[in-house]
Amino acid sequence: MNTQHSLSHRPHAALRRVSVRRGQQMGVVMLEALIAIMIFSIGVLGIVGLQARSVQGMGEAGYRSQAVQHASQLIAEMWTVDPGLRAANYASTPAGTRYTTWAARVTAGATSLPGAADNPPIVTVNTVQQPITMLPGQNFTFSNVTVTIRWLPPGAPAGTPVSQYTTTARMLEPQS
Repeated sequence: MNTQHSLSHRPHAALRRVSVRRGQQMGVVMLEALIAIMIFSIGVLGIVGLQARSVQGMGEAGYRSQAVQHASQLIAEMWTVDPGLRAANYASTPAGTRYTTWAARVTAGATSLPGAADNPPIVTVNTVQQPITMLPGQNFTFSNVTVTIRWLPPGAPAGTPVSQYTTTARMLEPQS
């Protein structure tokens, strides 16, 4: 009887040890699962942040592209003007008549840049009236033109530096 009694207690003790181990393992598995969820969440937040920066970069590239187009249009228009009249018509200080028309397209309308009205474009025209001899028998007059277009992306926080695009062109014209 003694042997039966000790055998009957033995399986119960083994069951108790197994159930204690399972409880400890379930706690470890739960902790591992929570850590895995936290690491996954940090990864997802990182991807969302990268996506937001990508969208912001695409917007900035679009504004820069518009600025390049505005500057190119102005320089192309300047080629058609007498070099002696370029500064009077296109310089931003004092504002020439053609500058005023062009600046209105940059600061307002369908192709305007955001924040350009608060940061008007700057156009500098330096025309050298003295002839430059490049080839025997030919004289040239040249104009150095610098166009700077500035803008501030919409929704930019206070203190954000103004974005800008600057280009310089040298226009040579033969003199007769």
